Amino acid sequence: TYRNLEIIIVDDGSTDNSGIICDKWAKMDTRIKVYHQENKGLSSARNLGIKRATTEYLMFCDCDDCFQNNIAIYTLLQRLKSNSDIYIFGFLAEQDLQYITIFSPMFNDNTFIHGKVYKRQYLIDNDIMFDPELKVHEDGYFNTLARIQTTKTELCQDIIYTWCYNKNSITRKDIDFSAKTFHNYIYS
Repeated sequence: TYRNLEIIIVDDGSTDNSGIICDKWAKMDTRIKVYHQENKGLSSARNLGIKRATTEYLMFCDCDDCFQNNIAIYTLLQRLKSNSDIYIFGFLAEQDLQYITIFSPMFNDNTFIHGKVYKRQYLIDNDIMFDPELKVHEDGYFNTLARIQTTKTELCQDIIYTWCYNKNSITRKDIDFSAKTFHNYIYS
């Protein structure tokens, strides 16, 4: 239905055959484009996506997250008509408590890249990219660069995205991770 939709998947040196699966998807749907690179990290993968995209607007979706429902893309596309450089939508943040999972709505949060749509040309014209040296807090760095250079930002109350809690992420498995990456937090 969405002919102008472009889905870019960056295979950042995967070793689990997910790159091969993505290539198969791309053969079935011309809107899907897959790019392979050696493992350089999240920031480098996202920068490649920005450079290779051909659409007017960009949105980032992590591999373990999802859109809120089956009309989220429709809702998003209906909002992209006011010529803003950044659209900030709400998203649900999954929290895994010991015996229960809850979802908290998040609005206008600069910490995460989730639920935000950026005008691609605005990013290119202002050289707004992710810093490949950052291994954590890259979203806050990127959002700060993007938001301080424009007054054309629109806040939308629609919830279109779900950030999923991943108990196996490196930030949760390594109890010293926060201490090891504190310098990234200060830099960002």
